[in-house]
Amino acid sequence: MSERPIGLCPLCKLEKRIHESHFIPNALYPDDIELEYTTPTSSGKGGPQAKKHLLCGDCEQLFNKNGESEVLSQIAPKTQKKFPLHDLLKCSSPRETTPAYLRFSGNDIGVKMDHFAYFALSLVWRGAITSWPMPYGNFTTPIQLGNYQEPIRSFLAGETPLPPEVFVIVCVCVDQESQSVWYEPAPVQDVPYTAFGFLVRGVYFRVHLGSDTPKDIQNRNCAGPFKAIHAIHFERATLETKTRIEETQRRLRSTSSIPLAKMQTPPTGA
Repeated sequence: MSERPIGLCPLCKLEKRIHESHFIPNALYPDDIELEYTTPTSSGKGGPQAKKHLLCGDCEQLFNKNGESEVLSQIAPKTQKKFPLHDLLKCSSPRETTPAYLRFSGNDIGVKMDHFAYFALSLVWRGAITSWPMPYGNFTTPIQLGNYQEPIRSFLAGETPLPPEVFVIVCVCVDQESQSVWYEPAPVQDVPYTAFGFLVRGVYFRVHLGSDTPKDIQNRNCAGPFKAIHAIHFERATLETKTRIEETQRRLRSTSSIPLAKMQTPPTGA
């Protein structure tokens, strides 16, 4: 194994040996299942994992301890064909029932929702600070967090609390289609506020930034006192997202003058 390069870790801002970091955590790539992936320029199944030298070992461990370990155990352990979080919600009582979603409290069901908020912000931040190699030679386009990029970094590094104008919504998808797909963090389209969303193996995360985030969404923040988590049927939104991206790919193939734009379908009620 070649020696790890020395460089500036973008999370702790210290010069250390830099490890190979995954964009989507390694545990979400099962050994015997080809997950579908969707990006603005490509889609398909399987392929190499998105990874590059980025963080130091200490920050990799910080990501694991504060977010990934809890979240990955609840989504789908690599060695199991199960969805523990979905199974848990199926036998739990929601605090709120609407036509769009069921809302549960992490306090009631024993799930550490602060870890889900940390996990979501870590992926959005990773998607903002660099381009990531995707399957079969494509690269992501960094998303724009604006003035929130540094406060999010500081929170992830353990230097400051969660910024008060950052809200994370977590939705467990009850449909099979969404449980076999992942797509990268991207701006949510057609909404009058700033938000980024992504889907990983049946859990849809949405990060909202700014005081103009609607109060209803603020109250469903997974890091708020209620520790909210939702169950939704997401198949329609997943299929619509895939269809829209496929249409974009066809346009990009037919002309080189169309600017690349990330597209994402917001979930119903999230």
